[in-house]
Amino acid sequence: MKSQVLLTYIIPVYNGEKYIVECVNSILSQNIDSFEIIIVNDGSEDNSLNVISDLKYKHSNIKLINNVHKGVSFSKNCAIKEAKGKFIQFVDCDDYILPEMSKTMIELIESDNCDLCICAIERIEQNKNIFLKINYNFTAFFPDEIFKYFTDLWEYYLFQSGANKIYKNEIIKNYNLFFDINFNKLEDSLFNILYLEKCKKISYIDTCFYKYVNRENKSLTQVFYEKEVDAVLLFYKYIFKIFKDYNLGYDMLEGIKCCKNKQLLELFERTCLENDSKRLISEFYEKMKDNE
Repeated sequence: MKSQVLLTYIIPVYNGEKYIVECVNSILSQNIDSFEIIIVNDGSEDNSLNVISDLKYKHSNIKLINNVHKGVSFSKNCAIKEAKGKFIQFVDCDDYILPEMSKTMIELIESDNCDLCICAIERIEQNKNIFLKINYNFTAFFPDEIFKYFTDLWEYYLFQSGANKIYKNEIIKNYNLFFDINFNKLEDSLFNILYLEKCKKISYIDTCFYKYVNRENKSLTQVFYEKEVDAVLLFYKYIFKIFKDYNLGYDMLEGIKCCKNKQLLELFERTCLENDSKRLISEFYEKMKDNE
């Protein structure tokens, strides 16, 4: 896809007035030429719209899309449709990125001739920082080589996230890839597995370019969402279909099944702690039966 814009940054915003300026400044400090920033205000109830409008006034490469509240997946899809960059990068409005992130990852995509680049994440906590990294770099072809590394990426939340990656806009547009608007949690996981199936080759760089700030001091698996079970089951349905279509090895499949079981167990434990746990547990078991 021919484009004068090298990279499109997409930032969905819902009530992010306190953080969006720091996030945008970290993007403006990137040492690449020709990029645009699309900020989607998802019906924020705070002063986010005014803050974003002020940023747009100051910087000509910022575009604002203002929506009523429809969720993060809808917001990302709106921005994808408008994206002019050769590459696309998602950034959460309350996080920030290091100045060399985009240039380094794009150069890796181009030098390795790959379709996706993934980096490590630094999770910034109230009292400590956690480095989500696997301690080695790799380049892998789809599908056999990629799934050899999948469990390591999964363990440190490096595959599931959409914020530690740079995607090719050409692949997204050619295959009409969008986020599933039925899900506003784990939506990145579902998008990533669909995108991955269209890749020939990916690269991982074990540098924590992306800074995930844990504003509420919650673990990645602490908060419960009713649709999360459906999203997890759909995610692994996509993966098992890839294994079937490409006749991938049993050993790798067992590793994937372990990831699935661990994730479902964590969900079940959180279900038991909810106020409406009896109903939720019953629904959980029904979904497991349907998935057999």
